[in-house]
Amino acid sequence: MNLSLKRVLIGLTSLLILSCTGLSNMQNKTIAAGYEQGDADYETAQQMISAGQVDAGIAKLKKLSDAQPENAQYRSMLKIQQQLQIASMLKAAEATNIKNDPEAAYKQVLALDPNNQRALEGLKKLSLTQNHVMMLAKRRGIY
Repeated sequence: MNLSLKRVLIGLTSLLILSCTGLSNMQNKTIAAGYEQGDADYETAQQMISAGQVDAGIAKLKKLSDAQPENAQYRSMLKIQQQLQIASMLKAAEATNIKNDPEAAYKQVLALDPNNQRALEGLKKLSLTQNHVMMLAKRRGIY
């Protein structure tokens, strides 16, 4: 569906719903304009993410979702993009060797999702690996 047709359908649907609520014509127009602006901002957020500006796009989606919590499309897209970002961070952390500080990448994931099991396990595994390396270094120093 092209963008202009989508906007027309959203606008008409919004006006139909709002006309049934008993709000004044001016209130209806204000609310409908808010939905149209949200739709334009949603498109902008998607374009930002597609262009590689993931953090900025997610921030815009979060703002939209907070402003219109009843909009399931905004909430679901935000959740999807956050999960994709977390998956990307985890992949980068797991591919990073011990010298390149994967701990920071795991902590970034935990900042977004404090209960993320992959990040928690990654930190645990990293700690065990670091302890193993230190024990080996001490053993070599003894002999």
